[in-house]
Amino acid sequence: MKIVSSSRVRVAVLAALAAGAATPAFAQVYTPPAQKNTPPASGGGGNNTTIVNRQAPQSNNQVAGNDMPWLDPATNVFSFDGKTFNIQDNQIFRSRFEKYLNSAEAESEQAKAYRQSIRKVLDALSPHKKPDITTAVANLQYSAEFPQDARLCESLANAVYRVFLARRNVYNLQLINEELDRKRKQLDWN
Repeated sequence: MKIVSSSRVRVAVLAALAAGAATPAFAQVYTPPAQKNTPPASGGGGNNTTIVNRQAPQSNNQVAGNDMPWLDPATNVFSFDGKTFNIQDNQIFRSRFEKYLNSAEAESEQAKAYRQSIRKVLDALSPHKKPDITTAVANLQYSAEFPQDARLCESLANAVYRVFLARRNVYNLQLINEELDRKRKQLDWN
């Protein structure tokens, strides 16, 4: 078996490429038929209709799509299912707010206990004294049991707990990193 030198192979490849570039390439290209400029039967002339849209364009850049309700507080517009409602001009919103304003203050024992529990949470987190997170979270869990709360305090307590876990995780990672640095320095010394 005879080994061909690499320069002869290069020359042969270049010659083949040059020959391929010199030959004409035939390809099939679609050419659409020409359109006829015939006036419409109505006698209205060409297609020169102008449409003016005087409505403000509705942006569709919502995070969760059109199926999630969205309130824009800057413009007081409530969007749902692709439709927008101005909450200042809507009678439904106005009537609900007036109903809330005209209702009597809740004076039952349960309402008083709920307000007292919320006051304990606010006092525990007051900036005027050292915050007591454990008391605040305990009162949040207690407040979540009231029907008027709708489990909102439970959501807050869970968020506080997640922050606590994240901080504890960061602290543990710092301890692990310090231990790894200590071992690395010890190995570098040896």
